Amino acid sequence: MSDSGTTQDSNEVRDSQFVGCSVKGPDHEGNGTPCQDSWSGKKLSDSRIVLAVADGLGSAEYSHIGSKIATDTLVGHLESEVSEVDTIDENSMRGLMREGFESAREALSEKAKEVENPVSELNTTLLATVGGPSGVVGAGVGDGGIVGHHNGSHDLIIPREDSKYANTTTPIQSDRWEDSYRIGGSKKVDLFAVFSDGLDQFTWDGRESVKDSFFGQIFNFAQSSEDLSQLQQEFRAFLNDDRFRKYSGDDKTIAVGVIPSDRDKSQIKQTDSKDRKESTAQTIAPNQKSSDSGVEQTGPVAKEREAENFAEKIVSTNSDTVFLTERLEELQDGCIYRVSGRDVSVAKIYTVENRNKSMEGKVRLLQKYNNEIESPRNGRILFQWPIELMGTYLNNKFLGCRLQYNPYSKTKNILEFAKQQNMGNEGFLSGVKETVSELPFFSEENLQRKIIALNLATGLKYIHENDMAVGNMSHENIAVQNYDVLFKNCDTFYLEYDDVYFKGSNKDSRYALREEPDNTLVQAKNSDLFGLGVHIFQLLLGTHPFESGDPSKKNFDSLINDARQTTERSSSTNHHEPEFSKLPDVIQLKFKECFIDGIDDPTARPKAVEWVRAMNNII
Repeated sequence: MSDSGTTQDSNEVRDSQFVGCSVKGPDHEGNGTPCQDSWSGKKLSDSRIVLAVADGLGSAEYSHIGSKIATDTLVGHLESEVSEVDTIDENSMRGLMREGFESAREALSEKAKEVENPVSELNTTLLATVGGPSGVVGAGVGDGGIVGHHNGSHDLIIPREDSKYANTTTPIQSDRWEDSYRIGGSKKVDLFAVFSDGLDQFTWDGRESVKDSFFGQIFNFAQSSEDLSQLQQEFRAFLNDDRFRKYSGDDKTIAVGVIPSDRDKSQIKQTDSKDRKESTAQTIAPNQKSSDSGVEQTGPVAKEREAENFAEKIVSTNSDTVFLTERLEELQDGCIYRVSGRDVSVAKIYTVENRNKSMEGKVRLLQKYNNEIESPRNGRILFQWPIELMGTYLNNKFLGCRLQYNPYSKTKNILEFAKQQNMGNEGFLSGVKETVSELPFFSEENLQRKIIALNLATGLKYIHENDMAVGNMSHENIAVQNYDVLFKNCDTFYLEYDDVYFKGSNKDSRYALREEPDNTLVQAKNSDLFGLGVHIFQLLLGTHPFESGDPSKKNFDSLINDARQTTERSSSTNHHEPEFSKLPDVIQLKFKECFIDGIDDPTARPKAVEWVRAMNNII
């Protein structure tokens, strides 16, 4: 059996490569039976690949030997003959492929005579594929399958075996082998996979279609690195994973070929067309290595993976696998996805640059905190902490995390709530006057606003007491429903643990001062307090404390920092008179401490616990 192989030509055109693996199934481990699957592969010097997979029948005593002979013989035959073919298509390969299967049958017959056993004791299925820049052709006898990929589509290269009875197949040695023999091809294939029936439960989606989620990840993985020794090990670990062992006790084999992209194909054709006839096959050394693997790779493959959409894909969790459906939100550091069958949580897949050991360690630390704390009044205070890590389906490499709660259907962000019903005919501020400040102070709507402000302050108090800061106090990160307050994306919090300081995401200028430092946790907490004051102001008065007139004329970064330069610091509250004067004195004082004294002196801003006391006093 050949291991994975690759070469790179002098023009630095990305060349073809292949990787594969056979593993013994749990059923055979229990009774000491050898792995009866085999595979073989060769990379030719003209960027072509030959792969074969065979599954020895369980009823045959020497089927493990038969599968090995069949794959090696067929690959050897195609290796020696395919260089005579200018273009790989079904017509040009029809004769060569059939001759290869016949040579495998002859080799098995010779072996049976040698060991003085019936040839049926070597019974095996057999699948083979030849792929190159001009196309892919596959053929097979028995079960298993061959699948090609092009432009996101996964299609069968040959039809699935049409067996009359379940759990039966036709071996290559059968007198009726031609009834099972299928051949097919495609000119538009970038990757292809050959697999044995031990993977049937995970690969087939009906009679003549396959599972995109499985093959999408297999093909992404196969081209994720040119470190083929590492890929070989990871493929083996993948096939031995409990997720497969639990549902299939059979041996499992898959071999994947990667063909150059359309742009690279033309360059390779030009490079190799002159000397294809003189080319000789190169057996690839098992440990050949051309680059380091991993998601931090900076080459073209890494760029493709960074832009990858994980919708409709399978990922691993600590204890299971889950299927991601639609993408719900795109954030600075990743994307949020709905998780199939788990409506109370969502998945967050980080961008490539954030899939690192530091982020993985931070996510692990954040799993220990309470998902809910008690409100001093009504409602709940919730936190969207990471529940568990998520990794690649194949080898569980860190991708992101599953987050508690799914706030994407019934909730509003806190600014939407603060501004609801506030738009009057005379503009934003007049609408505020009509609906918020002129409501009786103890009306149900104003009570709801005050309790949400109280719960927001209580949640921030809990965060700060646990050596964390929110950092980005954007309304997009805070959801409300009834009296509930939910802190979203808690994995982006600033965190200090064992003298290690984890910074969070960038701040929203609506809730932070320009260039205010966050190099220490104390500084990040002080920044949170400014944002907390803005949120409470918006809840009670329906507008931003530095917003006046037409808010579209200046962005909030300019409005806030203009206020830092003015000699009339009280302007940040004066332009909201008479609404501001209707607030209780204790609340007016806290706003002045936050937005007048606290502009240049962050330590003057009211702490979260002070806001909790103040809001409790007025409810």
